[in-house]
Amino acid sequence: MTRLELGNPMAIDDLTLVIIERLSINANHAANTLWVNTSKEPYALLIRDTSGLHALDMTGQQLVIEELIKEVPGLSEFIERVQGI
Repeated sequence: MTRLELGNPMAIDDLTLVIIERLSINANHAANTLWVNTSKEPYALLIRDTSGLHALDMTGQQLVIEELIKEVPGLSEFIERVQGI
């Protein structure tokens, strides 16, 4: 299972940064043994500043926020909240 989730926002004056994280959980079993492997890594950076809202992938390329909203649970609600700040 792999999913994207919001990290904790960090606000400094008019700047808000949020990491969107990719969480992966893999499990397998055989006989009486269970293996579980988890990882969490940065996927994108959401930036809200005086010029608006921006999303960048980890190489610095611009991402389409509307596409991220489809993939990240709670992102739409978070955006509504920070737009009012």
